[in-house]
Amino acid sequence: MITEDEIIDIVISVSDNKIKKENFNSNSNLVGPNSIFDSLGLVQLCIALEDKASEIGFEFDWKSEKAMSTMSSIFKNPESLAIEFNKQFSEQKNK
Repeated sequence: MITEDEIIDIVISVSDNKIKKENFNSNSNLVGPNSIFDSLGLVQLCIALEDKASEIGFEFDWKSEKAMSTMSSIFKNPESLAIEFNKQFSEQKNK
């Protein structure tokens, strides 16, 4: 499982600390209008999330058809990303 704060820490790390934690929260846009990432940054975030998932023993699949079809909602903000990450974690652990 991952918290919104952990997602925020990953986002800040991927941004090379260009984002200040005090200016970023669980509702800040990751994609779409006023987003912080371009397409390369979003891929770097996904890879960082894959690494985090691997550390806790599951595979975060952001490349699946299901994830891609809901990309704008999954990656809307840290809150929605934490929900999807934890959903995939739970689904894989309950198999």
